[in-house]
Amino acid sequence: MGSSDGRSCARSTTMITAKSAKNAGTKNSSYKVDDASPSALNSGFRERLVGRLDEAGIPAHARTAYLAALTERAAQTVSRWLDLKRPGLPDLASFERLCRVLACSADWLLALPQPPTARGHKRDAAAMNSEPRLIHSALELLGEMMRLFDDCEPTRMCGDEMAPRIHDGDLVFVDRTVVSLAGNGIYVIELDGRVMIRMVESRIGTGLVFRCENDAYEDNVIKDAAAARRMGLRVLGRVNGAIGLQRLKGG
Repeated sequence: MGSSDGRSCARSTTMITAKSAKNAGTKNSSYKVDDASPSALNSGFRERLVGRLDEAGIPAHARTAYLAALTERAAQTVSRWLDLKRPGLPDLASFERLCRVLACSADWLLALPQPPTARGHKRDAAAMNSEPRLIHSALELLGEMMRLFDDCEPTRMCGDEMAPRIHDGDLVFVDRTVVSLAGNGIYVIELDGRVMIRMVESRIGTGLVFRCENDAYEDNVIKDAAAARRMGLRVLGRVNGAIGLQRLKGG
């Protein structure tokens, strides 16, 4: 009798345990990650991102379009980053662009410890606010260069022979279709195996003078065609323009 009761209890216990496990498994299988509350990391990111956009003067109705253009992601994707209830995190490439353009560190944007100092925060905000103006100015400059030098190849000046007219490192625009000397001007030439930029002048009784703007360098003179052949003279293009940056005193 006792043995029979023991077996009944064991079977009952087994059935209850199996039923409980089944119910637990069913409950767990219906659980979704999206049902969870947003993590502090996601919420902190959204809060910092919205604050940064406010500082930049981006209105609420334009945030999605601004972020989509900035990160080259779909509007549906970036809208999740701004979602109040379930904010999402951007991919690594988008995150890098946000940090760079919004002028903030990754740790700060994720609301991790050691935020920037107040002074650094103001400096970063100023840089972010000035970025649209810088981009606009750069686009205007690029458009002007394309209009003036569309048929030219940009290259860098190497050396100070043409200073102060063209400085070392200045961007020069070369018309590569010019392969012979057509009047006085600034040309890219090859002479004695060296590629250089020189002012070329044709002087009666003297010949061709390849002149440097920098008085520290001597001129090269080629008297006739035979001398030009001996020195391996080749015309590689004509310089039609140059652009350089100059830092003024006190700047």
